[in-house]
Amino acid sequence: MLARARASRETAAAIEWRMGNATDMPFADATFDCVICQHGLQFIPHKAAAVSEMHRVLADRGRVVISVWRSIEHCPWQAAIADAVERNIGSEQATQIRSAFSFGDADQLQQIIVAEGFRGVEIRVERETIRHASMAEYVPGYISATPVAAAVAGLDKEAQEKITTDVRDALAAYRVGDGLAAPVEAHVAIGHR
Repeated sequence: MLARARASRETAAAIEWRMGNATDMPFADATFDCVICQHGLQFIPHKAAAVSEMHRVLADRGRVVISVWRSIEHCPWQAAIADAVERNIGSEQATQIRSAFSFGDADQLQQIIVAEGFRGVEIRVERETIRHASMAEYVPGYISATPVAAAVAGLDKEAQEKITTDVRDALAAYRVGDGLAAPVEAHVAIGHR
């Protein structure tokens, strides 16, 4: 992922990319004016330690912005994929898909951020519409970027197409022609050091 980011001509001169651990960042105290964590905190096992590190590397009056997906009920496209994976592969793989939505409680998010020393924490709901021109391309493309990609790739073509059909049928209310226009929601938390 970092190699791809470094190769981008758009960011090559403006960003120094570094690999590090979210719970032990390779930066000195008070290094940054702003820390942004976009759809990553839900995947970090020690969330409080990661937020504590964000606080540590922020300068006084620095700002933190953290976004996490709301619970899967607020993201029907993802729920449809998880349900289709469960029906066609198994519950273990569906759990992997659903894990991206495992930290969707705004109160829990706020408690962790405040407990780690941030003040003035506000959380708002951001609503977007996910649009894809082709369900036949969207579903396999999306799945190929998830932890269940290998399991799905190991299925025969008919079983793979069944997953796409199940998702398409579940999202009938959000279909636009052969494509999709479905809601997705996230919590965005902003706090200050």
